[in-house]
Amino acid sequence: SYSRTAAYIRDQFGHTISEGTLVHMNRVFGERLNIFEKKAKSHLLQSSIVHFDETVIRVNRERQWLHTMSTKDINLQVVHTKCGKETMNEIGVLPHFSGIAVHDGWTSYFGYK
Repeated sequence: SYSRTAAYIRDQFGHTISEGTLVHMNRVFGERLNIFEKKAKSHLLQSSIVHFDETVIRVNRERQWLHTMSTKDINLQVVHTKCGKETMNEIGVLPHFSGIAVHDGWTSYFGYK
């Protein structure tokens, strides 16, 4: 919650920040992250080699999947509740990628050319 975040900042750093400021920062950072995600996907799609991987993580004690797509220049990570071809299609990189996909041999990857 924003109130807990404000309290943490006050307790740890001795600075007071309003919940409204945190809401604003969250909105601005979200907008900037969307811009980065679009640019990262564009970069990945133009790359000749991309590494793909997925791993289980816990988010609020729930099992989710961290999907990673990377080159030597950029790394994009997307957290999703599911793992599989449907999720990869939703993320939108692998279905449109025409280069060399480096992966761990997980079955879902073989559904792409």
